[in-house]
Amino acid sequence: MKIAVCDDSREDRGALRALLEACGHDFEIREYGSGAELYADMGYVRECGIVFLDINMEGMDGLEAARRIKAELESQFHPGLWTASQGNLWKRI
Repeated sequence: MKIAVCDDSREDRGALRALLEACGHDFEIREYGSGAELYADMGYVRECGIVFLDINMEGMDGLEAARRIKAELESQFHPGLWTASQGNLWKRI
């Protein structure tokens, strides 16, 4: 399964990658440091089973990236998980 992890914190991206890899599944994971970076790689995003997207980022934040991605995908179902972090504490929204 292809997974996209988008967070402006390199540490948080790494922590999520480690958690996913510890699951023991054969995931293909790409990391993005901004919403603009993620949006620029729509070819990959279209193939993802899951997109982890931080809400609070500089520049194009997660909400704007999600809005643009949703518009690109139109009616295609696309699962995602919104995340926001404080320090090392992950919260699901």
